[in-house]
Amino acid sequence: MGRKPFSTAQKIANGDKNPQRINRNEPKPPEGTPSMPAHFNEVGTAMWHHVIELFDQMEMLNQAEGLLIAELCENEMALVQARTSVRETGQVLTDSRGDLKRNPYCVELHKYTDRKLKMLAEMGLTPSNRTKVAAYPKAEEDPFTQWLNENRDNLN
Repeated sequence: MGRKPFSTAQKIANGDKNPQRINRNEPKPPEGTPSMPAHFNEVGTAMWHHVIELFDQMEMLNQAEGLLIAELCENEMALVQARTSVRETGQVLTDSRGDLKRNPYCVELHKYTDRKLKMLAEMGLTPSNRTKVAAYPKAEEDPFTQWLNENRDNLN
């Protein structure tokens, strides 16, 4: 399968000047905070606000990330539920013949944990993957433009 391709922003940030490798028509997602799905429980809501705040602080927040963040929150809700079930029933169960079997919730717990790590990496929220993500700081307004906007009414 190989490695995932870099985004256009990453290629430009890395100094790739080859025009054949750069997609000049790559779509740019609309800025803003995505809406949180209404069906989230306390765990999902807390995760949503945490990730939204992280993305905002990292200046990577946009509308397109909403689906991925929602999926991460869904996974977190299932992960917490599986973890609680494993704590209540144990990692190993005994069947009707007295044989030891792995708790099915343990399998689910590992699946959700693996999925969470993959999603965090995809979002650039792990230390190694953060080095591969390009975040562009919001453009600061220069003082003259700010002054013009504030004094526009007085100039006419």
